Amino acid sequence: TVFFSIIVPLMYKVGEEWEKGNLHVVKEHMISNIVLHRATRLFSVFETSSTMPRVMAICPQGEHHQVGLILFTLFLREKHYPVYYIGADTPLEGLADLMKEKEIDILAISTSRHSDGELVQEYIDSARSVNPSLISIVGGLGVKETKQSENRYDIVASDQNWAAILKTITDKHFS
Repeated sequence: TVFFSIIVPLMYKVGEEWEKGNLHVVKEHMISNIVLHRATRLFSVFETSSTMPRVMAICPQGEHHQVGLILFTLFLREKHYPVYYIGADTPLEGLADLMKEKEIDILAISTSRHSDGELVQEYIDSARSVNPSLISIVGGLGVKETKQSENRYDIVASDQNWAAILKTITDKHFS
């Protein structure tokens, strides 16, 4: 609740002020890093369950905006999902092998760039080569609309209906 009511609006405001030229990129980075540091310290607060689907959380190569991914990871951890947080600028090479090793059930990808559509699909295809039933959740400013297909769920950045989407995924794929 604190993150959605305080941190998310703060980060949107920081982004807006940076885009307008009212906030230097160095200050934007400082604020983002303070938020990231505090949020990642909360990962250990939530216990995970070995009976829940295993999640890997990444940003594709070249993507450095990871605050949304961290917030989604905290949301999942609060729900007791075991999440392997890889973070920003994750290379494609080696990812499928790591996912196989960790027996990942869900791949969460965050991107702020609309141009990442093909790249994100490459990550999903690579991951599905080792787990054909893998569920992918793609979110962030780079997602144009909230929608779902068979094993893929896209969530726009403004959609805070994560609990309902996660329930749909769990009921449909892991019950």
